[in-house]
Amino acid sequence: NECKFYSIQKSLDNFDPSECDASIKYAKEKGAIYRGHALFWPHYNPEWFKTYSTNVEDNKAVIIDYITKILDHYKDEESIAYWDVLNECVKDDSDGDHVNLRVGDNSADYYLGWDTYPEDIFTLAREHTNPNVKLCYNDYYNDGFNKTKTDAVYSFVKSLKQKDLVDCVGLQMHNSCEIAPNYDQLYEVISRYESIGVEVHLTEMDISMKKCKSYEDQRKFYNDAFKACFDHSNCKVYTLWGLYDAESWIGEKYE
Repeated sequence: NECKFYSIQKSLDNFDPSECDASIKYAKEKGAIYRGHALFWPHYNPEWFKTYSTNVEDNKAVIIDYITKILDHYKDEESIAYWDVLNECVKDDSDGDHVNLRVGDNSADYYLGWDTYPEDIFTLAREHTNPNVKLCYNDYYNDGFNKTKTDAVYSFVKSLKQKDLVDCVGLQMHNSCEIAPNYDQLYEVISRYESIGVEVHLTEMDISMKKCKSYEDQRKFYNDAFKACFDHSNCKVYTLWGLYDAESWIGEKYE
């Protein structure tokens, strides 16, 4: 979370990427490449921003200024290989070509009306990043298990790819034994992105044991996911959400 909006800009006039700097420094010391996450997310933004203005243009200016600053700050940082430009922007009620975008959180629709924000922010990212950095869109329920959301995210990413704005898509995989794609479902998703020249990354991977009958069920999920990935040349990255279950994001569900 060190590289998110709410961590870096705790007030309008306080742009401080020191926590993100430290995170990148740690990764470099370990010889790891870095994934910047995330330039913009319609949830969990700074509290001050939620009540900053009721004017769309005012809020749009803040977002553009922040993203420009962060990208310029890291433009020459060679350890950053990827930026998640947008995170979780497609609403769960989207279906196929019918894509509903998130426009604010539950407390404030603080940029309601900025319908072109995905294209605008990706364009900004393309202009302010090193050409070697790949720009990604990251979302959940788009791994094939939930077909309607999967189709909607594909339509969304395809529209960005047609404008040469996106390079990769992150398939978030916070799953359980009840909610997880099988090999065939995930294989089909990755193949679709391969057909339009988009890299696939399996992101935020973990599997809750709460509904699993045994660790064998958990093992099968990871096996299916990795096999579907390794069976495609465009599946380049997978990231685990913690090295082991107890360190995952909802600890009590992973015991």
